[in-house]
Amino acid sequence: MNPDTFVAFTIATGIAVRRSYFASNEALLARLRSGARGYDLAAPTGYTIATLTEEGLLRRIDWKKLPNVRQTIDPKFLGLPHAPDDRWSVPKDWGTTGFMYRTDKIKERPTSWAQFFSLFEKYPRKLTLLDGSPEVIGSVAVMMGYSFNTDADKELDRVRTFLLRLRPFVRAFDSRGYATAIAQGKAYGGLGWNGDGAYVIAHTPSHAADYVVAAEGGELWVDAHVIPKGASNPAAAHAWIDFVYKPRISAMETLYTYFRSPIRRSLLAPILAPTVLRNPDVFPPTATYRRLEPSNLTPKGLAARERIWAEVKAAR
Repeated sequence: MNPDTFVAFTIATGIAVRRSYFASNEALLARLRSGARGYDLAAPTGYTIATLTEEGLLRRIDWKKLPNVRQTIDPKFLGLPHAPDDRWSVPKDWGTTGFMYRTDKIKERPTSWAQFFSLFEKYPRKLTLLDGSPEVIGSVAVMMGYSFNTDADKELDRVRTFLLRLRPFVRAFDSRGYATAIAQGKAYGGLGWNGDGAYVIAHTPSHAADYVVAAEGGELWVDAHVIPKGASNPAAAHAWIDFVYKPRISAMETLYTYFRSPIRRSLLAPILAPTVLRNPDVFPPTATYRRLEPSNLTPKGLAARERIWAEVKAAR
């Protein structure tokens, strides 16, 4: 979130915001499962929302309290696979999962998952993976010709074998500091999200970096606002969700995170600079969008990924 958004919200509503962060969706899930109280709002990724809903850990969204959302949301972000009835979440932002690399450090010009993963052995311990089983395992699955969301045992076993072979060459499993490490040249590249790819390009000397949505395809991710069941201030949570759907605030967020807003593009066009609107990392063209698959893991698939992930991270 853009820090200025918190300030603007408090000025507009008088409501102060206290915030904390979680390292992964799985960490958030564990926290809410354990009965953690005091959270009025959270922003997990789509597949986690399905689990939170199934386990009864969320409050229903009151759409009557969200006039800005109803007026501005792009209809394609309603009825998503993880939220077919839109009762438990409201999209926050969305983007792609691909890879980024320093063009001044790596001589190859990868365009596919196969080419990207081949770099790990060529540049040992110089490339990173996200610390998240869905993104990494899903991306390898797509490389192998499977669905990003596969829960087939044989297919996931092939992914497991591949990642165990790759493990010795991985610099780090990192979802928070990897973009800075790449921009500073401490790492040469990594699997990651489009907003971080745009950050790397902007903060690398001479912009010597690139972000790629793999030719095989990949993940279309959607983060969303949810209200935990134990929320003590759901009115403030609804006020926040509706506030960030104002086009001016939504544009502030896109400029800060380089993640795409779920409001209609026509509402952002008068506000955002043309260079941002034309940036394919922020606003993927239709051809790229069609190659993407929304994250929609089954409970079986998520459990299998977590078992594989624990084994891969523990391996040396």
